[in-house]
Amino acid sequence: MGATALVEYLITGCGGFVGSHYLEYLHNTGQTGEVVGIGTTAPLNAPKDLRFRFIDCNLLDAKTLGDSIKEIRPRFCVHLASMSSVAASWTYPDKSFHNNTSIFLNLVEAIRKYSPQTRILSVGSSEQYGALSLLAEYFTESDRLAPKSPYAVAKYSQELIGQIYVKNFELDIVMTRSFNHIGPGQAERFAVSGFSRLFAQAMNNGDDSLVLPTGNIQVIRDFIDVRDVVSAYEEILRGAHTGTVYNVCSGVGVALTSVINKLSEISGVISKTETERLRLRPSDNNVVVGSHAALTNELGWEPIIPLDQSLRDILKYWQAN
Repeated sequence: MGATALVEYLITGCGGFVGSHYLEYLHNTGQTGEVVGIGTTAPLNAPKDLRFRFIDCNLLDAKTLGDSIKEIRPRFCVHLASMSSVAASWTYPDKSFHNNTSIFLNLVEAIRKYSPQTRILSVGSSEQYGALSLLAEYFTESDRLAPKSPYAVAKYSQELIGQIYVKNFELDIVMTRSFNHIGPGQAERFAVSGFSRLFAQAMNNGDDSLVLPTGNIQVIRDFIDVRDVVSAYEEILRGAHTGTVYNVCSGVGVALTSVINKLSEISGVISKTETERLRLRPSDNNVVVGSHAALTNELGWEPIIPLDQSLRDILKYWQAN
């Protein structure tokens, strides 16, 4: 079914938060095959012992992307490139669709034409579910999807495209609905990382208190460490049946208020929160918690990094940066 693969991995978005951790994971697990990153942002510090090279390519340019796929014909494609901010999608809905749905369509079309043997990991979002009902404890993969933001709709569209290409073109695609990632190296525009940066700054300055600007901190989210995320992605990429969708989550719901309290306890810095109107979204999901039972039962994966450890590592990162 097509020519023999020339490289082991093609990773889109390898210069981003998850991508950098994925490269580190491949290095730590002894990956010896060639790994190619593609996109417009190269990783700052790819592991030196990893057989890695980077192709500068705008994923919205279908022809250039197609030429690259034709050249490398990867065994695996890990599609991480995304405009992943829900908040930004309300301001720039067109960019959210271009940088989620459109780039994925370009990618699967290129693989369909030039490398149909490639297995693709398509990363979706828990935002596709909407909010939990009052009677439900968590989302499972069989629950109805009810996206409520431009970003969520764009990610839902990406998943539907994936299913179409599996059923009609026999592409080998596996998919996720990933819950809120946290960990060292995440951009400060994401709530937990942004809060952590301010606490770390206070620690470095010797301050014993700070004022924390916030949006809606009553929401409950399922936070999962990015290092657990990439291990889950690898299990899904190598073990899932074609067309399968898995939740990637911790299975534990935590209010943002609790995260702030934990950061205060760990850092020794007292915080006072102030709600800023510009940080509030037009529509928000009050409770988003997932179940990873399917992933655990079928592929044996479980998260191993507790929230407190994630927060300590994020604080250390910001203290050093």
